[in-house]
Amino acid sequence: MAELQITALRDSLQRKAAAHNDPDYLLAQNSYFSAQARGVTISLRALNKVEVNKEQTLVSIGGVAKWGEVYSILYGLGLAMIGGRVADVGVGGLTTGGDISFFSAREGLVCDNVENYEVVLADGSLVNANHSENRNLWQALKGGSSNFGIVTRFDIRTFPQENFVGGCIVHDISALDSQLKGFTDLLENFDPYAAIMMSISWNQKGNGYSILNNLEYTKNDTNPRALKPFLEAKPQHLNPMRLSNLADFSTEAGKYAAPGLRNQFATTTFGGSLEFLQNVHSIWRSSIHAISSIVGVNWAMAIQPLPIAAMNQSEKVDSLGLSSSSGLLTLSMDFSFLIIGRILKMMKR
Repeated sequence: MAELQITALRDSLQRKAAAHNDPDYLLAQNSYFSAQARGVTISLRALNKVEVNKEQTLVSIGGVAKWGEVYSILYGLGLAMIGGRVADVGVGGLTTGGDISFFSAREGLVCDNVENYEVVLADGSLVNANHSENRNLWQALKGGSSNFGIVTRFDIRTFPQENFVGGCIVHDISALDSQLKGFTDLLENFDPYAAIMMSISWNQKGNGYSILNNLEYTKNDTNPRALKPFLEAKPQHLNPMRLSNLADFSTEAGKYAAPGLRNQFATTTFGGSLEFLQNVHSIWRSSIHAISSIVGVNWAMAIQPLPIAAMNQSEKVDSLGLSSSSGLLTLSMDFSFLIIGRILKMMKR
């Protein structure tokens, strides 16, 4: 096991592996993650090894590897896995938190596909947590985040995967009504090969609205019926839909997360209907005037389905407590802005 480098020491020991904010370090001031303001920061950057077993059924991933690195290796073997959708996101924080994959409608959440965790516990011991060994810890780590120990390796199932259709289509805001209708229709007759995340955003720089649909269809079908409402809606500002692979699509998704911005987001889940989504959009849109003077601000609401198939898996093996009794949507409110002026001066102190 690679040496763990302690970079700050205060009163207590807590950690966070690669996450959505920084793939190498736990930022101790981010107390809403698994750190304390006077805690320890541990660099896990040496734990980035990726190995596929001889049978090509499992991939062993160091806790700080990034998804793009993993997918590039798997693609060379004709394989894929249930993992994150953005290449630069780290494996550790996403996997212990649960998360959704392009394949979740068929195979469950990311955490549901972990066969084994290699974990350093608070007493310094190194253990494995799986179906037959330390089972309670295995289940707790499936969605329970990173407060149970330092996960140094994830052993996750793989499967053969051909190229599939995907891409991020940018629509004009005038297509919103048809987009929301297509979204709710998809929920009523969900295709397990379909994956979609719709983001409606307002950008201060251009003083304009747009709709970004991240679409994938994980079966080799170049014209999937399930995605037609989004593929055919006009006007479109950008349409890069193509046959490609997981490594490529995750890299594309990362291009829409601009570096160097302050970011804050919150999520919730609910049962969706067309009227409900229209009301949520109306409330979100009415809030824009309050933040429109902030330089570089981008204010977005993103919706995505949480398929019943994924919740069925969750009921069996993880700690999230999701129920398959009804379909759910997740709503993410994402607020980002430039670091300038007074804020930048405060950060430099």
